[in-house]
Amino acid sequence: MIIEDVKFDLSSKETDLYQKLKKEILFEVDKHLINKLENPMIIQHTMVKMIVLIELTCSLALLGDDNTSTKLDILKERLEDLLIGDDKVIVFVQFKKMAYILEKELKEYNPLMITGDVTGKDRARNLEVFQKDDVHKVLICTDAGGEGLNIDRANIIFHFSLPYSYGKYVQRNGRIKRLTQKKPMIVYNLIANKSLDVWLSKMINTKSKLSDQLLGDGPINMQEIKDMLND
Repeated sequence: MIIEDVKFDLSSKETDLYQKLKKEILFEVDKHLINKLENPMIIQHTMVKMIVLIELTCSLALLGDDNTSTKLDILKERLEDLLIGDDKVIVFVQFKKMAYILEKELKEYNPLMITGDVTGKDRARNLEVFQKDDVHKVLICTDAGGEGLNIDRANIIFHFSLPYSYGKYVQRNGRIKRLTQKKPMIVYNLIANKSLDVWLSKMINTKSKLSDQLLGDGPINMQEIKDMLND
């Protein structure tokens, strides 16, 4: 399996907003560090704010009416080069709203979706159609929708947003693994420079997990949050 980090710079608009939000979070973190406050509720609230930074790296549309998304532009460029034969792609997203944005933006590839909203017969149908019908080049999955599935018709994965644990990352990549695969299996990690994408990538490379508040298992404190933001 070939794994490639696709690194890129956010646009000036995205960067300015990212830095503004990060500065606000760091101000709060420093205030709590000075006062030596380690209230679990405060930490959880801070982690929720950090998820907004991850959303920002995906698309400004997740935060408001602006649909600017450098990451989406990068994905489109890659798909244009890759999907000229009979290859098929799974795009994994962390946020359900982003899945619907991608469904609209990638309509030329007749995308199908498997998310937590797609259940029962529709889920089975979407999977079967993707497996058998070459018109549908892209399958968009959230972790909730893609859990436990073997999607062996695809040989390429894009992690549009990285998961919060190494185990989940391996689980995603396992969707395209099979002994009969004749094509190279390729995984692309889309990583915005100078963002939490970079931290998540390092975390995955060291086989780590985030805190309970962010779907991991380990404890976390304000200093660790500050280190994450400044990484």
